Amino acid sequence: MHAIAKLFVSLALLLVPMTLSAGPEGGGPKIPVDELWECDFLHPEACPALARLAAHDDHVALFKRLLDHEEPIARRAGARLIQRRPSEEIAPRLVPLLADPDPDVRTDVLNALSVSGSRAQATAIMELLAEEQRESARVAALRALGRLEVTEAIPVLIAALDSEADYEREAAALSLGLLRASAAWLPLATLAATPDLEGFIRLAATRALVQIGDRRAIPTLFLAATDPDVEIQRMAVLGLGALNATGAVPLLIELLSQSELLAQTIRALGQMDDPRVVDPLLTVLRAEDLPVDLRRPIPIILGRRQVTRALPELLGMLRDPETPFRIEIIDALGHMKDERALTRLIELLESDDPYVIGAVNTALSRITGELFDPDPEAWSSWLAGRKSPPQAQD
Repeated sequence: MHAIAKLFVSLALLLVPMTLSAGPEGGGPKIPVDELWECDFLHPEACPALARLAAHDDHVALFKRLLDHEEPIARRAGARLIQRRPSEEIAPRLVPLLADPDPDVRTDVLNALSVSGSRAQATAIMELLAEEQRESARVAALRALGRLEVTEAIPVLIAALDSEADYEREAAALSLGLLRASAAWLPLATLAATPDLEGFIRLAATRALVQIGDRRAIPTLFLAATDPDVEIQRMAVLGLGALNATGAVPLLIELLSQSELLAQTIRALGQMDDPRVVDPLLTVLRAEDLPVDLRRPIPIILGRRQVTRALPELLGMLRDPETPFRIEIIDALGHMKDERALTRLIELLESDDPYVIGAVNTALSRITGELFDPDPEAWSSWLAGRKSPPQAQD
């Protein structure tokens, strides 16, 4: 937002007490209809008049006044504010406005229902969809059916995938994903694999396939992982990981070379039940030129998978006090439950970092099944009492 617009909003908020006191008999703020009409965008951040209304305490009473107002701009303002402050109490009052003569009101009301409504309003939304001609309202209705988890709308949503309106196809795909509609996997896969469609439609279809989680979509996700659109690639890579599509391991290893896909590819490989993923992940872990946040999940992945052959390397990293993800390495050692890590972990109880000490004590308990205070002497005494104390290795 431009600085001038921010200034206007700030001034508007400063004037709230003055404005609220100017309300009609019965309480509540005056509805600044003329000012609302002058707003280019009906959002509190861009419309000072709406910002003043948004600051009102008794929002339910305000919503009712706005929704009952004779001016469509006021009804729209009410619906817009409900989107920001959802209220189940007000949802029944929204339903009659689905028949409002103003299509913009109907659109805003549908968006409000998508966050404040319930399945109780599903029939009314589906009836509107059957008659509605305005594309924006149809898109809002399709989105609302998904957000309200209206499973009986799945056939309607599948049919909407063939709409001539691109945004309707996108909305239908997104809602089918939210509904985990396995019956829609094939038409969604067809959309995702149609190269001449708009990218945002193919992305929505790919996202829906990932959310549905049907393994029959793996070939489509495999193809999407090489799509020219990087957002589609990212979504497909995550889907391949979630489905444990081990046939895609060679492709994912290859994709590690693409920096824009690295975070998603690491996550996907970490979900794969395949030994081929270990060495590539270790290679990324060693790459000090890569951002720390990209490398940070790898010790956790190795630990959860109990990749004990990575133990010497992880122990070696712990020798360096500047290692940026020591906590994650300690956590990994605990999950590996390999007693070769005990000596090094006990040494770390001498750390000045309370987070390191806490993580080490948890890891020691996980490995040994013993419970001690984070006292290096107590743990050392216990370890010395073992017949053959394990040796730490680098």
